[in-house]
Amino acid sequence: LVLNKMDMVPAEEREARVKDFVRRLRWKGPVFQISALTREGCEPLIHAIYQHVRRQQEAEAPPAEQDPRFADDQK
Repeated sequence: LVLNKMDMVPAEEREARVKDFVRRLRWKGPVFQISALTREGCEPLIHAIYQHVRRQQEAEAPPAEQDPRFADDQK
């Protein structure tokens, strides 16, 4: 869940508002509070997206063919 425009919420109200919103939404996953304008909070979001994409790529990659030079001799 990405909550943008956090720069528009007064700092002293952010935590309570976010908690209330997440509770009402019944969200159970990660929550990223960002401001695209000021770039606040964007680094952790970018890192999480990158990690997710890498895990997906690894899961979808076909298994590498075994190099016959290193195959066990089963003879």
